[in-house]
Amino acid sequence: MRNLGKKDNQLLKSMKMSELERFLNLSLDIFIVFDFEWMIITINPSVERIFGYSLEEVIGKNGKDFIHPDDKDKAIAIIESNIDQSKQIYSSNRILCKDGSYKWVEWNSIPFVSENRVFAVGRDVTEKVLLEQKLKGSLEKTKQILEGISETYYSIDEKWRFEYVNQNFVDKYFPHRYKSKNDLIGLSLLDVFPVNVYPDVYSKVEETIREQKPTKFIRKSTYRDKWYEMHLVPSNIGLTVFSQDVTEHIKLTEQLRQSEESFIKAFHFSPTMVSLAEMPERRFMDVNQKWIELLGYTQEEFKGRTPLELNLYVNPKEYEEVTDKINKSGHISNERVLLRSKQGKEIICLFSGVTIDVKRKKCFLANFVDITDYYKLETELLRLERMNLIGQLAAGLGHEIRNPLQTVRGFLQLLENKYQTEREYFDLMIAELDRANYIITEFLSLSKSKSDNLKSLLIDDIVTHLFPLIQSKAFLEEKDVKLELDNSTSIFGDEKELKQLILNLVRNGIEAMKLGKILTIKTFTKGEHVVLAVVDQGAGIAPEILSKLGTPFVTSRADGTGLGLAVCYSIAERHNAKIEVDTSPEGTTFFVKFPIVN
Repeated sequence: MRNLGKKDNQLLKSMKMSELERFLNLSLDIFIVFDFEWMIITINPSVERIFGYSLEEVIGKNGKDFIHPDDKDKAIAIIESNIDQSKQIYSSNRILCKDGSYKWVEWNSIPFVSENRVFAVGRDVTEKVLLEQKLKGSLEKTKQILEGISETYYSIDEKWRFEYVNQNFVDKYFPHRYKSKNDLIGLSLLDVFPVNVYPDVYSKVEETIREQKPTKFIRKSTYRDKWYEMHLVPSNIGLTVFSQDVTEHIKLTEQLRQSEESFIKAFHFSPTMVSLAEMPERRFMDVNQKWIELLGYTQEEFKGRTPLELNLYVNPKEYEEVTDKINKSGHISNERVLLRSKQGKEIICLFSGVTIDVKRKKCFLANFVDITDYYKLETELLRLERMNLIGQLAAGLGHEIRNPLQTVRGFLQLLENKYQTEREYFDLMIAELDRANYIITEFLSLSKSKSDNLKSLLIDDIVTHLFPLIQSKAFLEEKDVKLELDNSTSIFGDEKELKQLILNLVRNGIEAMKLGKILTIKTFTKGEHVVLAVVDQGAGIAPEILSKLGTPFVTSRADGTGLGLAVCYSIAERHNAKIEVDTSPEGTTFFVKFPIVN
């Protein structure tokens, strides 16, 4: 704002009126002359430009009428209280415009008592005042925000003195040291936070100011079990610091990390098959090591593929049924399913699972428990129970039936000599009686609980001794037999019964094959067992027969009795041996595992 000094006053007095008018007309500022009664005497054209009034609308009017009602009393008091002193008067107020609006004007006035005049120079500062008001409002809002946030906040100037702190900063860090945030204004950051106590913080502060780049870091409190996240924002005139207590977040993050770590360990090291798949197709996202071990696929082969694409389910209808249950209820529990490994091995499992959310994706966490061995054991126990019952029945009825048959056979032989012309019929009856007697003999062997002549022997020697007999049977049926004997370890057994076991298995194998096929007899040592394997190239065993193998009178042959395998299982049981079967459309292998003699 231009000031009217002594030189200006002398210049105004010395100027001619015409020169003064030209000077005032050229000024961008407002020029007004009014008397001590506030009657306006002279104005320059800036009044019309700024307020919209013409000269005629202002000259002769009372100046008080143009002042904003809220500013009027103060403006009048300032002028009238200084009239007698004839010195410069500084003031500001709002002036009414012709359109009804108001504009802010800063005035520099000087009264001349001898002339009963007040000379005033004014400058339109409306934009400046509005900006200041806007800035003030913005600052107030900023302060309200800073006081309302949960974070602590403070700013320091270039000399590291506190310019502003919010009350939260005082309450959290210095509840007993400072009563108010105003107590900190002007203090040095170094005095409030000693360098030797907070070297890490000062290192970050210096780096932030030096690099002029915002910095964020998390640190543990020096004195308390608290964690704080700090944001440092630099400027040319200082530094702004936000600090937030993130202790709960850190603890929750650590708990989540531990929970995830526990889940990962439980997932990957579970003794059962655990998998995670994306719904609804149940496309594999991850599987544990047990899946890889049992099913033979690699982790990469599983990822992104569905059970159907991998052909895991032996029965696709079973897959549809469990999928329907999962889609309806979101979970499944102890559902028995039959899976197929990459190598074609069938695995019986109990399937349980539940839908979960993983990274905002709907997924299915599945658990498969391999019960194949349990099922086999259960089946074996049921078979043994049946065998025990049959054995008891055979022991009780075998002799009662066999003795009358022997009597009938004897009388048939006597009558055969008497009726020579009917000899053919007598031979047929005697043959059928012999066949019945053989079946009864086999049936009675099921009732034996232990072998009679146990001794140390080599299974390879027994197979070699039987080979000519086996080979002749195979040749008669236009088939072949080969040996792969690789065992020199003794077992403890009854030679006669072992011969019967081998012959029964070999006979079944030969009869199961088509012309030109080969039966292989193998022996080898595996762990604590000597293994006898009879491998045929037949069509495999039907599932409904496989589940009942070893049960008397269960057979797939029309002329079979079903006692051959039952006798084999009985002999194996008496030798503490175990029979396992591996069958497929390409053939069947019977494994007989004998314990090695100590």
